[in-house]
Amino acid sequence: MDPLTQLNNCNCREQHLFECGRSQDLNMYLLVLDVNRFKKINDEHGHVQGDLALKAIANYLKESCIEKK
Repeated sequence: MDPLTQLNNCNCREQHLFECGRSQDLNMYLLVLDVNRFKKINDEHGHVQGDLALKAIANYLKESCIEKK
């Protein structure tokens, strides 16, 4: 788990893939995201603002990916 965003990281992905393979559960989604011009946020506004931007993006992703019934 990434300490800043509270999103799963690469290590978690590997563990989940292993567990899915063992259980034959193939219901899985993988989202890879590249934040365009993120370096510019850090350079122009500082790392604190960059961290806030990453947290905001992570929160939006978490809310968007919740299964709606």
